[in-house]
Amino acid sequence: MRNTKWNIKNIPKDKDIKINNIPVDKDILKILFSRGIKSPGEIRDFLNPKLENLQNPNKLYDVEKSVKIIREAIRKNKNIWIYGDYDVDGITSTAVLYLTLKELGAENVSYYIPIRDEGYGLNNDALKKIKDSGGELVITVDCGITAFEEIKFANSINLPVIITDHHNLQGKKVPEALAVINPKRIENEYTFESLAGVGTVFMLVLSLFESYGKKEEAFEYLDLVSIGTIADIVPLLSENRILTRFGLEKLPFTKNRGLAFLLYKLFNSGENKGNNPKSEYSTYDVGFIIAPVFNAAGRLKDAKMVVKLLTSDNNREIEIIVKELINKNFERKELQNRIVEMIEKNIEKNKINEDFVIIDYSPEYHHGIIGIAASKIVDIYYKPVIIMEVKKDEGIAVGSCRSIEGFNILNALQSMPELFVKFGGHSGAAGFTIPIKNIELFKRKINEYAKKILKDDDFVKIINIDKQIPMQKMSYEFFKTIELLKPFGFGNPMPTFQTKNVLLENIKFIGENKNHIMFDLKQKGFVIKNAVWFGSGEYFKELNENLFYDIVYKLKIEEFQDRYYTKAYIEDMKASELKDDTLLYYHSLYNTSFPIKSIFYTHLDLDVETPLSLKNEFDQISLFQGRKFVGRLDYNISNLLIQLKKYFNWNFTVKVENIVKSSTHNIVDILIKRDFSFECYDYTDIGIFKRIKDFLIGNMEYDSFTKNLLSLFFRQNKDLILSFENKSSENFKNNPEKYMKPENLINFLLTVGIFFMKKTGKKSLIIVKNSKNSIYNIPFIKTYFDIAVKYENEQEENYPFILFYNTAFKQAMKKISPEDFILTKIKDIEVKEDNNEFTETEKKSLNAVNEIGTRFCFFTDAETKEKFISDLFENSKIENEEKKSEISNTFNLQTEFIKNNISIPENITFLNTLKKKDLKELKNIYVEYLPLENKIKLKEKLDNGELIYSDYSVTEII
Repeated sequence: MRNTKWNIKNIPKDKDIKINNIPVDKDILKILFSRGIKSPGEIRDFLNPKLENLQNPNKLYDVEKSVKIIREAIRKNKNIWIYGDYDVDGITSTAVLYLTLKELGAENVSYYIPIRDEGYGLNNDALKKIKDSGGELVITVDCGITAFEEIKFANSINLPVIITDHHNLQGKKVPEALAVINPKRIENEYTFESLAGVGTVFMLVLSLFESYGKKEEAFEYLDLVSIGTIADIVPLLSENRILTRFGLEKLPFTKNRGLAFLLYKLFNSGENKGNNPKSEYSTYDVGFIIAPVFNAAGRLKDAKMVVKLLTSDNNREIEIIVKELINKNFERKELQNRIVEMIEKNIEKNKINEDFVIIDYSPEYHHGIIGIAASKIVDIYYKPVIIMEVKKDEGIAVGSCRSIEGFNILNALQSMPELFVKFGGHSGAAGFTIPIKNIELFKRKINEYAKKILKDDDFVKIINIDKQIPMQKMSYEFFKTIELLKPFGFGNPMPTFQTKNVLLENIKFIGENKNHIMFDLKQKGFVIKNAVWFGSGEYFKELNENLFYDIVYKLKIEEFQDRYYTKAYIEDMKASELKDDTLLYYHSLYNTSFPIKSIFYTHLDLDVETPLSLKNEFDQISLFQGRKFVGRLDYNISNLLIQLKKYFNWNFTVKVENIVKSSTHNIVDILIKRDFSFECYDYTDIGIFKRIKDFLIGNMEYDSFTKNLLSLFFRQNKDLILSFENKSSENFKNNPEKYMKPENLINFLLTVGIFFMKKTGKKSLIIVKNSKNSIYNIPFIKTYFDIAVKYENEQEENYPFILFYNTAFKQAMKKISPEDFILTKIKDIEVKEDNNEFTETEKKSLNAVNEIGTRFCFFTDAETKEKFISDLFENSKIENEEKKSEISNTFNLQTEFIKNNISIPENITFLNTLKKKDLKELKNIYVEYLPLENKIKLKEKLDNGELIYSDYSVTEII
């Protein structure tokens, strides 16, 4: 297999992700955490970007000043010139500013974009031409921040310049222009430094429109802003994420005639004809289909033709330009393929690949292509690559550099500046102009430099992996969750996953030259067909030598004949070591996030409002509306739901969200949720309790702690006071698993809540300190309980059962009178209007008892019942000692005080007490996410004295 190194990112554990109120798959949350997006606010802003979250553009230094200058120039009908760049960022920046100025009333606007031979940025000859053409104001876009000499020249010929740029400054200095807008200026109050050139221009445009009271109109240009931002490979985070997200949404409906016609020609297919060839565009569409067409003009001809396209209203002119652009891009591809082939032959012939830095040069290499060619060669050899076009008549060569991780190519160039006419760039990519006579010396010096920096291990390609997942996640449903992270790009790449122990079947060659491989993937009943590994034809024989592989891949959904298919695009693979991953599989199943967006296909017309029911038919789930069969879930999502029911006793509901009619069938979008509703047609208490137990834990038995609570509460009619140890005590520190936790109450609470819901039709209540972060703030609990942070006396009338769970107990119970609880135990008393023995409050409470019989449970840090009662009196207004005595006596009779220590059998060893190396060969492991039947078997082993290794959840079987 390939010589690669897999680097799995550091991912937080489940316990470290303490965000319960964001209904997002935990694997997605973990990916966000690894990318530095951690707080609830950051996560919400990332998953739900909004235009109103853009920072005020006037926080960019000199924006307000520039707006005033530009408005004055428009008012006086000055001759305004936009000076751009020949790449996609420069082209779109120029078009956006040109269209804006025209929209705001400027009648005398022109633009200048240098051809590639002129070089990047401002030059004096161009400035002189602009001045001679009557130019009165120049606004640069995507260039100018280091043009100190050129700005001096412009000032000398009385040509005012406003600079908008996003490139790095030279120290803290900026050219002496009228105004300088750059997100990297230290004077900015604007906090995001990574705008593209077009993003920087857009902030000026936004401020301009706002100054005219037309802010919303600026957003019409986001389609172009997104193209330039994606193409310039700036991180798609924060402001860039917002601009790109909303720009991509505008592309299918763009009002730009030139862009609309280009999209039609690029994406129109035989099956999909019309003015809007795509309903949705991705960063891939922009980066690999649209942007190369824009770039082709700058590489092979003149980038001004693209600006002309984006600013033209003439349909005939647009048609001619688009045809020319597509032809130029085709020429670029042919030229690129020919040059890459020439370079590869030269490298093999002269064994250049043995050098630390691969350097090749020729007069036949085109300067507009050498950057792309260098990137291709890096992919093949994984070494730094420099390709040069030799210009013999000028005595120079133009070079383009691409590097690998661990080798900063700009630093390398900076170590020998005397060899170049000029150079620039960044760590991964750079360019330079060099005298031909210096080329051989340059080759020798940069390879000597590289030998000091690089080691053999650095030439092993590193594949970064976001997350290891089991195969059931390779699904349409999980992909829809991944899409929450869109748009993908630099700084926010499409996640790369690893799955271990995958069976390969039906391995075959594909591609005209049989240089790609396709195969099916199988694991634990889940199947992905037609996974593709591009450029791997040489490994065909080797792949047939093993059955199981560990794979690294990206997921994609492809559409064919109005159906969606999940595809895996393989990045790399290695023969599997076949380590047992059963626990990982159970963990992933147990942590399946709901709701799940899924899909099915039907020829029938459905009623959107009528719910669907599910029926398991062997290995696939059928869907019904009433008694009418309407369709089936696909095998993978069916298998997932079947296993969740089998292992954990979970039930599900299905709701139709949307129906799209295609030419052959209906495409039905559905939402699958866990079903927490309890159905029972038995009205005897014993029958209800039995069915509640089966509903919660199947064939398992309640643990002894829960059995005791239920017996005291229901059979002996006791309210409960549950005391937990202070967490600062030594006992709790040394034996955290020994003591009762809030989790231990869940089955008790659910049993009580379900029972009272069945008997009274009403929810119960939990009083907590913080409702958002409470462990009880989960859908299952909330089906049967309301959760509140305050107690009001009137709540007794509405709830049959109330749990007080609060570590700050005194503060939470300030409004509670001990009499509230005493009265709940007085049964069958008829409260008459003329009965003067009771106060109005007492009558109210007694009526509530007779109607619903309010019951209580307290989870408190009081060490004794006496201390608990004392706390109640301290917060009440009862001062009469005789009354206190009466209440205390009654309270002692009707409440049970339970300490929280749980007796742990000696044949249980807690996993957190073992070292990592001791965990590898363990058997009899009991963890929360084991299937119920496995837990029953381990219970038998525990009772038979066998050694059990467990987390805290072992209390379920004690």
